[in-house]
Amino acid sequence: MPLQSSFAPAGITAVNFVIASVQVDEVTGKVEIEWPTSSAQNMAQLSLEQGSLSDEVFAQGKTQKVYTLTFRGQKMVAKQFFNVGEGPDTVDMNTNKDELEKEAICLAQTGYFYKCFLELAEERAVDMGDGNFLLALEVIESGANPSSASGLTSYELQDQELSAEYAAVAWLLEPRRQKQFKKWTGTCEHPSYNNNMVGNILTCFAHFVDLHSKKSVVLADIQTSVVGSKHVLFDMMFHTKNGKSGAGDHGQDGIDNYVKVHHCVDRCETMRFEAPEPEKISVKDSDSEDSEE
Repeated sequence: MPLQSSFAPAGITAVNFVIASVQVDEVTGKVEIEWPTSSAQNMAQLSLEQGSLSDEVFAQGKTQKVYTLTFRGQKMVAKQFFNVGEGPDTVDMNTNKDELEKEAICLAQTGYFYKCFLELAEERAVDMGDGNFLLALEVIESGANPSSASGLTSYELQDQELSAEYAAVAWLLEPRRQKQFKKWTGTCEHPSYNNNMVGNILTCFAHFVDLHSKKSVVLADIQTSVVGSKHVLFDMMFHTKNGKSGAGDHGQDGIDNYVKVHHCVDRCETMRFEAPEPEKISVKDSDSEDSEE
């Protein structure tokens, strides 16, 4: 077995990661996530990759803490949830993992929607002018300490062991961006941009997602950061019919609000998009709802 140095400078922790498989169906856009740890009973069955994770917070929002990371020779960040609406530092390991899975699904589906969007734009001869992520587990050998950034102790890991040999903490890994970013829409605010090319495309893209998903998904809290020459979408938020896509999902109310406030830009018209309309409820559905009350 080859030797691997675990030395890290002060303020940095050498961490072993294992990467989850995130697959998107090219036809339906359905996302499947498979964790290697679901079948591995010992460390030898895991394909571990080492990264250097900062002990100190690099950036922090309302729900997540972000740490700098060097991984696969690239400058990245590692993200964890610390607040999902019940107050800061109330998120346990399982909740963090669940919320990161939801965010990964949003990111993967956004990539699917954007691919379909560009294909339609090319078909209709409209000029539109990727974001990469990894869903990962920090693997901690039995008896070893988790990274400082995880905020956990060895004692807290005891109930989370996946086998007799190791426990694991979930992270979302993304390319490191500038701290400066542009916020285009809010959770319930959906302004239209007629005089800004990037904003114009994003307004049109949000309209496309509503149509392509058959009025079941609305993009919210759209924000971008510049990486090289690209504007990269990150921290994606959805409103969905069941309201369970992750933090900030307002369910059908969020979808209805988008339909009410959206104003088409020129690209929407060039793409021949129909204006969003409220979902029609049939008389049969209405009678069914009345009978349930």
